[in-house]
Amino acid sequence: MDESFYTNLEDFHITFNDEPLSLPLGRTKLDAGFGNMIEDWMADKLEIKDYLMDDKLMSFMKIIGGLSMNLSGLTPGTVAIVDRSKNSQPGDIVMAELNGKETAKYLGKTKDGQYQLIPDSSENFPLVTITEFDGFRIVGVINTWFKRRNKKNNPFAKLR
Repeated sequence: MDESFYTNLEDFHITFNDEPLSLPLGRTKLDAGFGNMIEDWMADKLEIKDYLMDDKLMSFMKIIGGLSMNLSGLTPGTVAIVDRSKNSQPGDIVMAELNGKETAKYLGKTKDGQYQLIPDSSENFPLVTITEFDGFRIVGVINTWFKRRNKKNNPFAKLR
């Protein structure tokens, strides 16, 4: 298989202590035009760790390094949170191992019950149907990802 099919994933381990990591959260949604005064949105707090991860003990982070999922927002330098506690379903974005290599793709399933790894890219990446000859396992489900826009203090800026 062409090496460009595989998403280059880099290990990124982040450790959280038991201290809450919360930031002010507004009561209203942020308009793309003229919003409310700052006092209106400083009402509540959002616990960042709870928002990003459903199961902190079963989650880890990987840095995306390829373009096969760029239309879904998983572009080089994006940090993806992989949750190993989730049961994957067709339509989920998963981290999978295929023949010893890691990749991030949509999980699909044929009418015959064979799993597929489906890219979502502006490039020409192939859809792969898993056969009995493939070494295949789903590592976890990717429900959350984020990317820092500016380059100041961003260790992933070199991946863009």
